[in-house]
Amino acid sequence: MIRLEPVSKTGLDCPTCGRAFRRLEGAFRDDEGVTGVYLVDLHRDDEPTAQIAMSTVDGSGAPVAMFSVLRWIDRGFQLMVRDAPAGSVFQERFGPVLLSRDAALIHPLKETFFHLSDHLTLEERTLRQHFGLDPDA
Repeated sequence: MIRLEPVSKTGLDCPTCGRAFRRLEGAFRDDEGVTGVYLVDLHRDDEPTAQIAMSTVDGSGAPVAMFSVLRWIDRGFQLMVRDAPAGSVFQERFGPVLLSRDAALIHPLKETFFHLSDHLTLEERTLRQHFGLDPDA
């Protein structure tokens, strides 16, 4: 059973647009220990969005990471796999293990990343509140 282990929640100013946003960092953990990490930036322009990078390890123990954008469309979350923005914190933190969009969509761990993102959308309270869900949580 995978659980979230939040590490930090930080309020920052976006270097691109100057607006305030929140950054969430944490780990995915199962009974055997940490199985991956996540970094989420919660932005609000015309509508709320979340930029997400997640990292886990492949069968050989090598780290691999995927970047995506999360939006709420038609009463449900939609995860869009993207290339990480050039010069972004996502590229700085995950560096050479960060897959391109094209590589992520055919990677053997693609479904694992989608599964991890499900845990984020179901269990990360600050993310859910950002999208107007769980307002009293």
